[in-house]
This record gives sequence, structure tokens and C-alpha cells, in this order.
Amino acid sequence: MATLSEPSFALNVAERLKQFLAPITIDALTAEGFRPYIQPSECAVLMHIHVLGSSVGLIKSLLALQFDARSIVIVPKVYSTIRTAEEPLEYLGCNVIRYNAEEHFTPGYYDNFAHKGLKAGIRQARLICQLQKKRRCILVDDGGMLTEQWSAWREPSDGFDAVSLQQTASGLFHHRVSAVRRISVAGSAAKRHFESKIIVAGVLKKLKSLRMLSRPRELAVIGLGSLGSTIARTLKADGHHVLTYDSKREKSLNEIERKDSWHSCVREAEIVLGCTGRNFMHGEILELSGLKSGKIFVSLSSRDVEFKSLLLSDAGLSRDRPLRDMRVKFDRKLSHVVANGGFPINFDRKIEWEEPEDIWLTRGLVLIGILQALAVAPGHDITVIEKLALHAQQRLIRQWLHHRGKPCTEFGVSPEQFEDRKWWKRESGGTVYQGNWVKAEIRQFRQVRSQTPSI
Repeated sequence: MATLSEPSFALNVAERLKQFLAPITIDALTAEGFRPYIQPSECAVLMHIHVLGSSVGLIKSLLALQFDARSIVIVPKVYSTIRTAEEPLEYLGCNVIRYNAEEHFTPGYYDNFAHKGLKAGIRQARLICQLQKKRRCILVDDGGMLTEQWSAWREPSDGFDAVSLQQTASGLFHHRVSAVRRISVAGSAAKRHFESKIIVAGVLKKLKSLRMLSRPRELAVIGLGSLGSTIARTLKADGHHVLTYDSKREKSLNEIERKDSWHSCVREAEIVLGCTGRNFMHGEILELSGLKSGKIFVSLSSRDVEFKSLLLSDAGLSRDRPLRDMRVKFDRKLSHVVANGGFPINFDRKIEWEEPEDIWLTRGLVLIGILQALAVAPGHDITVIEKLALHAQQRLIRQWLHHRGKPCTEFGVSPEQFEDRKWWKRESGGTVYQGNWVKAEIRQFRQVRSQTPSI
């Protein structure tokens, strides 16, 4: 077998990201009031992620913090993974679950296909925990599927527990099954107010490369979360006519037309952008009967869930090459295009559309979450969803803004809000905050814990 080597481009990019993430340490979270009950060497890490060039820098940062590469298992998402990024991870010693990305699956049924890779990753991570006597497996999840599968496989006799990081809001939906504590990276103020604009910039860059926005268009944005709201405002500012809809009536945007149903949006728009994180057409697909031809459906969500009902409505779709633009026959017309097979438009398996130094923010938030998982006490309450460490978020954003030479106001956050710890707490989702951000309280907190026996 040929010896694996780390490509020079991966080395340079990863080292720069590693240097940027260096201030994110266990001690930094301890200063915020988090106490590590478990050390990195006592953990396995199981990741269900988009394997991109920047993923290598994140792994290098974990290794610098004394996580063991042999205890890191990575299950790539085949619809987004850049294959050349997998080899450097194997070179570093990580366990990368390889399965055939070209294997055929029915459009709209990616979740069923992905279960095979998830099960293989879970088996390997559990074996590592058993053989190496690990105390915890940290799950880095994107969409909730990994946490659900892990919860189904856990055994009462396990000598280890698990904590899950959720990178997207869909992993925190009420219907998602979780038998582990979750840390809400997705709901963090940093992700909602800052990272969302980075992702939108990457999406628009991709759409412009496809010439979808070469002239003013009639556009619909379904779902007004942080991503949907940001792209709707940006498109409106760029001169497009934008329609919006969200299932929550209270969600609307000033000066942007809101329709009373998603199908009203679809009927009037040329291009439909799905930002809900779920199959919003479910049960109502017949509402599109008689739809004018030539619609383009574009997902900004996870997996191929946004337009699943539309994909499944055409039983004649080929299983060959599912990761491509799909021409969908609906209502007896071969007329509509579901871009990129219904998968997020900014994942083309070739390049990262976000600027390299912009995506550092995303990797930093994940790293904070992984270190925060060390501070979850054994025997924890599995129903809790934790806020991401607040001071760590602020510190990361401050460092990133300084590095990029940008003010917080460029992201719609005033200097007063940025410096207000209550704003960070209020804007970060989760049921509890396990840290402590007031210096006097932190000192008192440390004194109490110094008198408490370690677990």
C-alpha cells in the first residue's frame, strides 16, 4: 500500500486555521466557569460532517489539544464532501468511513442511504470506547441523524456516555430523538448573526456562477430563520422581487412581501429558495397542480429534505447520478428543475464557496462546542440543550472581526449589543447556560468547586 502524504496545499491552509483557533483552549472555557470533568484523552469523537479543506485545520486543532487521532471517527456527507480532503485526514491518523459516493439511491431518499455510513461510524466509535476504555464519545452532528442513530444503539451496560453538538437547527427540531445532552451550536448568537451572512455570501457566489441571478428575478424564500432572513434581505437589496413565507405567522421582514402560504410563493416565483430544514411541502404537494412550467427549486438546507415531496412525486426519476440537477415531471409536465438533486446549492463537491478565512468562524464554533462537551458532568440530564459558551463566542467573533478588518455593525450588531453579555445570552438558543460570565461570580464559583470532590 502506498504511504499517505499530506498535500502541501492542505498543510498550508490547515496550519493557518490551526493558528487562528489556538486561543480556543480548555483553560479559556474554564475561565468562563466551565469545569472539565473529562480530559480529551478520555474521549472518542464521532463526526458526521461535510469533509472540506477547512476540516483538516479543525482536526489539527483537536490534536494540538491532546485529542487522539486514532479515537476520531469521521463519517463524510457524500453530497458535500470534497474527496481530496479525505486523504489528509487519514494521513493525520483519523478513521474515515469510506463508502461509495457514486452508489445509486432514489432521489429524495438520501437519509436511507446515509444510515449505512452512520452505522459503520457508530460501530467503530463504540468499539474504540470499549477497547480503549473511553469515558465519553463526543458527537459532532449536522442535522440530527447521528444523534438519533447513536441514541438507538446505546446500551444500558455501556461504560461510556455521549454528548452531542448540533450544528444546524434541524438537529434540534422537536421530532428529533435524542438520548444524550445536546449543545446548541446552531442556536448560538455567533452563528445566527455572523455566520449566517458568511453562508449567504457563499450561496450567492455559487448562484451567480450558475447565472441564476444575472438579471432581476422573481424569487421566493421559504423559511425565515437566520439564513432565510439574511438571503431575502440581500436579494431584495440586489434589486430582485422577493416573496417570503414562514409557517410561524410572527416571522416577517419589513418591506418584503409575505405570502399566506408556501404554494402562493411557489406559483408566483421563478426560483424558489428552501430554507426551512424540513420537507415543508409534505401533505400539500397537490396544491401545485397546474403549476406554470420552468420553476427552479434551490435548497439552502441540510440534505435533500426541502423538496422531498416534489422529488418523490416523480416515480420516473433516474437513480443514476443522484447528485445532479433533476428535471422533475409533475402534473404530467416535464418542466421543473430541482437544482443539485435537492441538496444545498453551495455544496458541489469541488470547492468551498465561502472565503477560506470566513469559514474559520464555523470551525471555531465547533471547536468551542467540543471543548464544552468535556464540561458536561457524568450522569448528566439528557433532556438539556445547552447554550454554546457565551464568552467564548464573543471572544472568537472579536478575534475574527479583527482578523478580517470588519466592524460588528456590518453584521447588524451594534457595538453596545456586542459588549452586552445579556445580549449574547438572550440571542443564543438553549435551555441552560452552564458557564458563568461575571468575574466576581466566577471567582466564587471556583471557590465552591475547589471544595467539591472531582467526579
